Formats: sequence, structure tokens, C-alpha cells
Amino acid sequence: MGIIRYILPLVLVTNLNAMLIFSLQDVGSDLVLTATGSVNSITGLNVALINQPGGNSNMNASAGLFVAGTGTSFNQYNNLSGPLSIGSGGGFGIATGGSSGPFAGINGSGGSLYTEGNYVLGTPINSTSFWTGASLASYGITPGVYTWTWGGGSGDSAVLYAGVTPIPEPTTYIALAGFVGLWLFVWHRRWVKAHQSAE
Repeated sequence: MGIIRYILPLVLVTNLNAMLIFSLQDVGSDLVLTATGSVNSITGLNVALINQPGGNSNMNASAGLFVAGTGTSFNQYNNLSGPLSIGSGGGFGIATGGSSGPFAGINGSGGSLYTEGNYVLGTPINSTSFWTGASLASYGITPGVYTWTWGGGSGDSAVLYAGVTPIPEPTTYIALAGFVGLWLFVWHRRWVKAHQSAE
């Protein structure tokens, strides 16, 4: 049932106004962050950094910071409107269980959006990061739905589902096919982990 809680928020990308969807869920003994959707516009944002070296997935609830994926460089755009934090937990936590997909994230307290350094607007994002042996509670994350916007009514937005699993409408099940690969990745990771510990 845990993996279903992890996948269902991802299929909402075809049904929500938000262009960039983040899901932060407890999955077994891990904390998993995914990013799907795309950034279609940076209208209303200030370009702070372009192709800045680095790109580690990390999290800090009190700073409203969460980043999925990995990369060798990243872009930072400022002037987001939205929550400054996603909980009371402090301290920065680098993803300990690995990451895949392009760098994508939010810094609520800084009003910042992060993308991969070579990101092309409108390109689909499908990123995942794992915090092994962690949970929403251990990172001090308050469950809920958080929304950031930019560019006014015609601009983009980003939504984080933290420990919340919305029920998708029937039309969104079509999108599930696109996430079967993600499910297989998680399944394979657990299978390898189980067989390594049995040896």
C-alpha cells in the first residue's frame, strides 16, 4: 500500500493547474521525494544563477527547502510567492539513498525555484530522491499541500504534497502508464536491497 501512496500523487500532473508537482511521502523506512511535470515559464521570476556548479538533493523543513534529482549544475530563479516553510525541522539533509532525474526544487524562505542547469522550458521532469531511514516526522515536516506561484494569473506554479495522497479522477489513470518505469525502479531497488541483506 505504501508504494501506491507514492505513485498516486504523480498521476495528478494531467489534472492539476500546477505545472510542477512534488510528492514527499513515507515509503516503508524511507522518505521519498519526487518531482514531475514541467516548468513552462519563468515570467515574473528574477534570474539569480545560471549553470551554477553543483546540485545535491537536500531538504530543510523550516527553510521550506526540498530538492529532488541530481545534476552537475543548476539554475536559480527568485521571486516565488508561497509558504516560507513546510514544517519546524531544521538542519540540512542530503539525500542518503540516491537520486535520479534532473535537479528540481523549491526554497520557500528564499522564494527560489531550482532547475537543472541545462533545463529547457517545457521539458518533462521526472526526478526522485531517497532519504534512507528517514520520515516526514524525523525531518519535522508538517503534512499538507503547499503551493508556490509566479508570473501572476498566466504564470506557472508548483505544488508539494507532503504526506497527502489526493484521489485522482478517472482520466488521470492514463498518466499511470508513464510512471510504471518509476515503480519498477523502486521495486528493483528494494529487491536488490533485500537480496544483499540475505547474503
